[in-house]
Amino acid sequence: ICSFLQYTEKSKPWQKTWCVIPKHEGLVLYMYGAQQDVKAQATIPLLGYLVDDAPKSADLPHSFKLSQSKSVHSFAADSEELKQKWLKVISLAVRGETAEDQSEFQIRKEEHLETSRPENG
Repeated sequence: ICSFLQYTEKSKPWQKTWCVIPKHEGLVLYMYGAQQDVKAQATIPLLGYLVDDAPKSADLPHSFKLSQSKSVHSFAADSEELKQKWLKVISLAVRGETAEDQSEFQIRKEEHLETSRPENG
């Protein structure tokens, strides 16, 4: 998943950042200044973070935050739909899972159901 999100930490002002959680490395959130940047300005290893999806302020209704001990990162999406997409991927990552793990699990589950069904004869 990737998109622009508003980002802040501590009492810094909100800033627009290009955020990426790569499919092949789904447990790390990379933050870039711009979409075309090659080097990330910051990385957040997501495993073990707590996710709070309650809006931080009325100004940014589609916000959520990640916290771990004293480290708190706040984000805001442009829409509720985009926020939910991010939360879906992040909520897996904080548990050490990726979207790829989920789809593989789903495929295995469906294969198991198909092979365990009795044949109608």
